[in-house]
Amino acid sequence: MIKTKRSFLVEVLLCGIFFTTFLGCRLSHLKEFSVISYTPNSKIVETRPNSIDIIFSEKPDLAKLINSLKVYSDANIIDGKISLEDKKAIFTPIYPLEINKRYTVIISTELEDIYGNSLLNQFSFNFIYGKDREVLKIINTIPDTSESKNIFLENPITEISFTFSKKVRPSSFIESLEISPNILGSFSFSENSAKYIFSENYNKNLEYSVSLKNSIKDFNNNTLEEDLSFTFKEKSNSENIELVSIFDETYSSEIKLIDEQNYSYNSIGRNSKIDINFNTDIKEKYNIKISPDTEFSLNKKTNNTLEIFLNSFSYTKAYLINVSVENRDYYFRVKVDREDSLPPEIKRITFSTNPNAPEEIKELTNNENISVEMINYTTENIGFLDLYVDFSSDNLPSILSSVESLNINCGNNNSSFNLFSIKLSNEETLSPEPNPIPEEFTTIIRYYFNIKNSTTNRGLINFTIKKGFCDSKGNSTEKDFSIVVTN
Repeated sequence: MIKTKRSFLVEVLLCGIFFTTFLGCRLSHLKEFSVISYTPNSKIVETRPNSIDIIFSEKPDLAKLINSLKVYSDANIIDGKISLEDKKAIFTPIYPLEINKRYTVIISTELEDIYGNSLLNQFSFNFIYGKDREVLKIINTIPDTSESKNIFLENPITEISFTFSKKVRPSSFIESLEISPNILGSFSFSENSAKYIFSENYNKNLEYSVSLKNSIKDFNNNTLEEDLSFTFKEKSNSENIELVSIFDETYSSEIKLIDEQNYSYNSIGRNSKIDINFNTDIKEKYNIKISPDTEFSLNKKTNNTLEIFLNSFSYTKAYLINVSVENRDYYFRVKVDREDSLPPEIKRITFSTNPNAPEEIKELTNNENISVEMINYTTENIGFLDLYVDFSSDNLPSILSSVESLNINCGNNNSSFNLFSIKLSNEETLSPEPNPIPEEFTTIIRYYFNIKNSTTNRGLINFTIKKGFCDSKGNSTEKDFSIVVTN
C-alpha cells in the first residue's frame, strides 16, 4: 500500500453531527481545502510587491503553513516571514524583491487547515517583477504560422523551426516545445534560431499539434507574452475519410481494430481517453455506438481526431465500439481490466464499544446480537467500527467517499451513532490494533462514534456502505454492502 503524509483526522463539532433514525452521516468540516485567490496575480508586476498574499477556503494551520509554503527565485529559496490574518497567508520577504527576476510560489500538499483537511494538489504560481522587462518575440516559423494556426502543407517539411528576437536558452526551448503525436527527432540551435529536425517521416494522414510554452527564456530571462500553438498536416488528394489509428492517450498504447465477430479485446483503464484519428477533416460525418449500451463522452479534439472518454464502463466487462464514417464501419473491442482500475472490495466490518479493550472487537455478521450498553440512558459511550477494504496497490482511500457512503439506520430502537472522527491504517497506527490484522493490500477505515443506546426500545441496526464507495482515482463499488444486527 502506498503511504502518504496526508492526515484525514476529522475533529468533532460541538453542535454534533449525528446518525439518528433515517439520517445518514454528515461532517460539516470534511470538505475540500483549497486556494481561493492570490496576489500578485499578474505574470508581470511593474511595482515591487511588499508581500505575497494567498487566501484559502479555510484558515490554514500556521505551523504547517510555515513548512509547506516556499518562494523561489530560479532555484534559490527566498527568505521571508510567514503570518496569518484569518484565512489569508502573508509572505513578507526579508530583502526587497529584485527587478527582472522570476519568482515562483509553491504550496505543498502537506498544508492542512485547522480542521485537518489537506490540499488535494500542490499549488503554484509565478510572476516577474520588472517594469522595463523586454518581451521575447517570435520573428518567423517553419511551417509558417503568420496567416493561420491550422496549416495544410502543400509540401512535406523536415523540421519545426523558430527564429526569435533574442538567442534563447537551449534547455528552456527543449522543455517548452511539445509535439503531438510525437515525431522522433533532434534539437539544433544557431544564433537566434531553434529547430527540431525530424529523424523519421511523419504520418501524412495525421494532424499534428505543436505548442511552444511561454516559459521559454532568452539569456536575459525574458519570456514570450503567451504560448504559441498551431496544427499542421499535409493536404489530402482524396476526399474519402479513412480511420488511420486508435490510441489510448492515458496509457500510451495502440488500440487495434477487429472484425465485428472477433472477440479479442484491448485492455484499457477506467480513466482511459481514446483518440480516434482520421486522414482528413471528418466534419460531422461520423457516428459512435457502444454495445452493451453505456454512457460515454465524445469530444472532437481536432478536425481529424475524435476523443472518447468512457464514463461508466464496468470493471472486467468487454464492450464493442462501432465507428461509422460515411459508408464505412470500423470496430474495436475494449475491456476495463488494468490493475489501477480495480474497484475497492469491502471484506468485513468489526465493531467495539470499548476502545481500551482490543479483545472486545467483534466482527459483525447478519442477524447477530450486539451490545451497546451504557451505565444509563443519558450517558454517551465511545465506540468504533473498522471497515476492511482491499484497494489496488496504486490507489488510496477517498476520505470523503468513506464518510458519504456510510449509513447506519437504527430503525425504531432510538439508538444513535454520532460520528466524530476517522482514521486510516495506511496513515497512522491504530490503537487498539485491528482484530484480525489486515492483509497486505487491505486498508482499515476506523470510524469513531459517540453512541447513545435506548434502554427501552430494542431492534435492528443496519450498517451499510452504499454503492459508489470509491478510491482516490474514482474506482467505485457497484452494489451496497450491508449487515443487519440486533441490539
